[in-house]
Amino acid sequence: MSGRSRNPADRAPENAPFRKAAAEGRLVLPYCGTCRRFHWLPRGECPHCGDLHWEWRAASGRGTVHSLATMHRETPPVTHAIVELEEGVAMMSHLLADDPAALRIGMAVTCRFQPLNGIEHAVLFEAAPRAGG
Repeated sequence: MSGRSRNPADRAPENAPFRKAAAEGRLVLPYCGTCRRFHWLPRGECPHCGDLHWEWRAASGRGTVHSLATMHRETPPVTHAIVELEEGVAMMSHLLADDPAALRIGMAVTCRFQPLNGIEHAVLFEAAPRAGG
């Protein structure tokens, strides 16, 4: 991935804590203290309970592939995915793999941060290390 994000919401001022954490190699998500749930995308109110007060909290960066599609017309092929995070939210992102054919729905993944333009960082996912190795 190169260049700036094409999604203007990614650069909205209220998302600055997300961008700052990504630049530091950390994943943060909006968390509502009232209903004690994470949510994604950031918005003015909690989508679960409607409370207007939420905060950014550290997230594990671990999840499971819910769906994926590999664009073979790209060089190299690009795999888009929806990842269900341990925190109970789903994020759309890209999956990184040397062999896209090895990617599977249900596989465990972990986030990785890739510089886009020296300022912004993309949150991507790759296969999680196997236990014990």
